[in-house]
Amino acid sequence: MKKLVVIIVLILLIFVLFMVLAQKENIKEIKEVCFENKCFKVEIAKDKALGLMNREVLDGGMLFVYNQERFISIWMKNMKIPIDIIWLNKDKEVVHLVENAQPCITEKCESFKSNKKAQYILEVNAGQIQENNVQLGNQVEFK
Repeated sequence: MKKLVVIIVLILLIFVLFMVLAQKENIKEIKEVCFENKCFKVEIAKDKALGLMNREVLDGGMLFVYNQERFISIWMKNMKIPIDIIWLNKDKEVVHLVENAQPCITEKCESFKSNKKAQYILEVNAGQIQENNVQLGNQVEFK
């Protein structure tokens, strides 16, 4: 009986491990984040601390993916371009927006924080929120 329980537990652990690895692979496969009328080709942020620091150009967008929903702050330290910032919850619904966040060239930089928990942050070129009529409550799709 004990052997059967051990085998079942091992099978469950292997299944959970497989699901976690499969989820990480799916993140790598995200190529676009689509609103109703606009899709942004995205790069997945590999280093959340660096993000878009020292980049001269943003083609499409950068998507930050977190393991679970939480309050997430973004700052503009060492940024070279203004951006719009879009926070999405676990259901890929827009929960917070910051338009035209400006690069920070001083030692102390402002932080931008959602007033609701988010699991994803999409950074796009400044003006895209207004140009594409992105609003709180909009749903997005990952492709």
